[in-house]
This record gives sequence, C-alpha cells and structure tokens, in this order.
Amino acid sequence: MGLGKKPLGKALSKRIKLKTGEACIVHGRYRDPADSADDEDASALSVVLLPGDVAPYRLQLGSHGEYQGRKAISWELAAEL
Repeated sequence: MGLGKKPLGKALSKRIKLKTGEACIVHGRYRDPADSADDEDASALSVVLLPGDVAPYRLQLGSHGEYQGRKAISWELAAEL
C-alpha cells in the first residue's frame, strides 16, 4: 500500500519556467532543474503550486536544520496536475 516510484502527473510537451516571486499560472509539480538532470528522479526537490501561488525561495539549511539563507531560483514545471 505504498506510493509509486514515479510522482503523479502527465508529461509535458514544452518546458515552463517560473522564477522565485512570480505567480503560478499552470498548476503542477515544479522542480529545481539544478537539483537533478534526470526528469524522473523522485528525490529531486519539488513543490506543488496552484494558480495564483507565488514561487518560493530555496532555503539553505545547516546540518541541524538551522536557517542559513535563501536562494532565488527558476523552478521548472515537471508535471502538470
């Protein structure tokens, strides 16, 4: 009764990018393209955004989870929901 190995969502025909601070238009699962070159990598950092949501910063955390900073990135739509 576990989850599948691949995240849910339909494959895309073109790449859609969303910069930190921009409002989302296409609802779906966005990932950091610098995190992994493999589109099917389930361990890559991803976030689900709905229309109107604002793309978040990527947080930089220490070894114990303490906040060290944030980084503005360009999120890439990995799967449309």
